[in-house]
Amino acid sequence: MVKKVAKTDATVILYGETGTGKSAIAKAIHIMSGKKGTFVEINCASIPETLIESEIFGYEKGAFSGAIKQKPGKIELAQNGTLFLDEIGELSPSIQAKFLKVLQDKSFERVGGLQTLKTNARFITATNKDLKQLIKDGKFREDLYFRLNVFPITIPPLRERKQHIIKIAQYLIEKISEKFGEETKKLSKSAIESIKNYHFPGNIRELENILERAIILSKGEDIEIKIEKDVEWQENDLKSVEKKAIIEALKKAGGNKQKASQLLGISLRTLYNKIKEFGLE
Repeated sequence: MVKKVAKTDATVILYGETGTGKSAIAKAIHIMSGKKGTFVEINCASIPETLIESEIFGYEKGAFSGAIKQKPGKIELAQNGTLFLDEIGELSPSIQAKFLKVLQDKSFERVGGLQTLKTNARFITATNKDLKQLIKDGKFREDLYFRLNVFPITIPPLRERKQHIIKIAQYLIEKISEKFGEETKKLSKSAIESIKNYHFPGNIRELENILERAIILSKGEDIEIKIEKDVEWQENDLKSVEKKAIIEALKKAGGNKQKASQLLGISLRTLYNKIKEFGLE
């Protein structure tokens, strides 16, 4: 599906849990598209609501206090390329309305600007939320949903891709080893078993973090990994797993939410949302 849609200009939306590799899939679509422009990414959950509009659309000099010069937004930077908006479900209704105009007319205005600008950027979005439920709750525009949902791709969680997990792990080992300037090592037999038997609530991001720590600590010819099963996996209770994982991460981080979000491989804003959702405040 990725190869087929990459050669078109169709708007793609990627569905999947946090850490399943949505950003990597978006980059792959851009690369395979052959577009000459750049791949520009923005995480809608990691930027304060007061700043997200100017980040996406840019702003004119004097548009607000501190706007001492004109600044192009992510849409302009993605001209002739691809703009990837991760966690699209976090956009406020007002920004949703403005982004809908971009999808409909391929045009936009900078914050504080009167000039209408055109874009030929390709748009890819992603979410780990149920947009249909958000529509029912009045938090997401139905017309925007239909504009985004042209070509949906659902990325399964790592626990449902057990047959590929070791290949994914080996790819990540090569990537991490190259980053550290280290020789690429193989997983030991016990490490392979440990990975196969773990459920990875944090998906590929959690796997990458585990491998990075293991590579740093590795002393022998093989990479040794022993994953502590801090949470009891319940196949039909993902919420229970998420709650326990967050509690454990906060405990390990001594209550520091920034460190806990890094351990979990999620944004700080997402962590705050989960803490509120599970009543852990």
